[in-house]
Amino acid sequence: MKDIFALRLYRRVARLGGFSGAARECELSQSQASRIIADLESDLGTRLLSRGARGVVPTAAISTNDIGNTWRFTRIASTRSRSARKARADHRSASHLLEQMT
Repeated sequence: MKDIFALRLYRRVARLGGFSGAARECELSQSQASRIIADLESDLGTRLLSRGARGVVPTAAISTNDIGNTWRFTRIASTRSRSARKARADHRSASHLLEQMT
């Protein structure tokens, strides 16, 4: 559910060209909206928005045509997020084993 909310927020930010208006529509603060999008970008491992003084625009990572297909994007986000979490868990397990061996 968190991923779906983040994707819906992303669609609003991209459509409105900024975090403030999208945050108002979702009853969030601007900083909360920005943090949610930053977390989504981190989970996906790519920048989704180019931030500038005059607002934001979607990057080439996802076109505005793809934004409408939330289900497809959610599957991609979930898969990448699971892969990233598994890689971090595997790394922690390997580090822990190495510590025990020394």
